[in-house]
Amino acid sequence: MFVRLSGWSTSREIVEHDGRLYFEVAEQGHCSTCQSRINHVRAVVTREELQVTYGHLLDRFPRDASTLWVGLEKTQEEMSNEEIKDIFREKLDLPIL
Repeated sequence: MFVRLSGWSTSREIVEHDGRLYFEVAEQGHCSTCQSRINHVRAVVTREELQVTYGHLLDRFPRDASTLWVGLEKTQEEMSNEEIKDIFREKLDLPIL
């Protein structure tokens, strides 16, 4: 599923992989905006002491830089798209619309 975020010009993807939900954060080393988004996510993870998995699942823009993804455990076996959005909105303090 793709989600739009307030203030972000490019939508982001959320995928399920190995029983976890992953959010496409930004491209590492691409630009200062991407780095700011990565820093935000890492700061929230540290502050809230969240158990996450970082990874590089896929790159939509492979010529730019490796894309960082952050994974959270699913809270339920079956979840609606809105419930999935809520997890990332609340736990990672993301402005998902």
